[in-house]
Amino acid sequence: MIENIFWIVFNFADFIVYYLILKITMDFCESRNKSKVFSWVSFFAITFITYLILHEEITADNRFLLKSITYMIYAFLNYSSSKEKIAAKVISYFMIVELIIKNLIDFIVEDMNKLVHNGIVIIGNDAIYPYFEARILSVIITIFFVVIYLYILNSKKNKEKIRLSIIMMFVLNILVIIGIFKMISMIMLDIGNSVEYGIITTFLVLLSNICIILTVNRIIKDYKIKNENKILRESVDKEVKNYIASSRENQKVREMYHDIKNHIICIDELYKSGNSELAGEYIQKIEGSLKKYESVRNEFNTGHIISDSILKNKKSMCDEYGINFECKVDFSRYDFLDMADFCTILSNLLDNAIEACLHVEHSDTYIKISNSIVNNFSLLIVENSKENEIKKDGSKILTSKKDKSIHGIGIDNVRSCVEKYNGDMKIDYDESSFKVRIMIPIAV
Repeated sequence: MIENIFWIVFNFADFIVYYLILKITMDFCESRNKSKVFSWVSFFAITFITYLILHEEITADNRFLLKSITYMIYAFLNYSSSKEKIAAKVISYFMIVELIIKNLIDFIVEDMNKLVHNGIVIIGNDAIYPYFEARILSVIITIFFVVIYLYILNSKKNKEKIRLSIIMMFVLNILVIIGIFKMISMIMLDIGNSVEYGIITTFLVLLSNICIILTVNRIIKDYKIKNENKILRESVDKEVKNYIASSRENQKVREMYHDIKNHIICIDELYKSGNSELAGEYIQKIEGSLKKYESVRNEFNTGHIISDSILKNKKSMCDEYGINFECKVDFSRYDFLDMADFCTILSNLLDNAIEACLHVEHSDTYIKISNSIVNNFSLLIVENSKENEIKKDGSKILTSKKDKSIHGIGIDNVRSCVEKYNGDMKIDYDESSFKVRIMIPIAV
């Protein structure tokens, strides 16, 4: 009685786990159009009904067709994707599981439980253990392949590079698990020497651990880069808001200067009519208004609202530190760049240039910024004086600041923004100067 209950539970678990793997995969890839409660109730209902039908002995092809059809019914009810897309995924999954993985595992398990001695094939006597072995290995390998599939799908979705070390880690772990099962089979069924398989498995475990270390190291680096980008992005967003606010003030100043002609006409009329005292009061009032906006007067007119504010801000810093700031730019055709990206490029280049000038001991420091448009390509050049030594890690320029968690990411983020628009960035430097050239195709 207990044995019968065990086999019923085991066979149902072995059956439902493949449905569960497919459900998790579909939940990840597709959008549900029903509630979670309905999804799970319908899932267990369809799997239980299918299990009862499959309880009878039927061929592998018929099992594959029945499973595919019943799960497609469940998927049609629960997912909003097209029926053709759902059918293709369900049929592909059960075809791989039923016709490839299970048959492959049966072949591997049969090979694991036999020994060839003097040309004679000796099969293990225990038939129960190989059956368990095949079922467990089939589930494990199915899970591994689904995880690899989801990883590749997620990487493409997020436009991230697919890491070979991660795929190798999963593949090596599959081989390790098969090697472990082989050793267990040889020990339990007493068919041959398991030492050589132990050596091979140990070597595979070592390779797997190397892949895990490489993967973890890559994940840590990616996390660090994302964290740094988040910090910089927040800083850029804050700067953009400040620049927009400053630009609004500049607009008010331009409006004030635009109205000056009307003010002059009014003053002239007051003088002509003999109201000199009233005209004097009028003039004083205008002077007060102009002084109010004098501090926000913008001396740049580049044709790009953000660049005007950025250049004004950086120019004031250069004036404070005694840095000669030369600017010959026209950014009127740079509206194809996202505002935050343009702020990242220009702000970081100028911040780095100012920082380099502050390390120059003599007073003759300079920053030169210029641009040109040639054949629908924009060329931006930022050059500055320097004395500090440029430290590099491969192609990456390292910061000279103490707080390396925040600083030193400017150039990398500029490069990322440039590459986002299929542009190119080149850096040249010598003992006394540092020059960045950025070439970006203009979107037509």
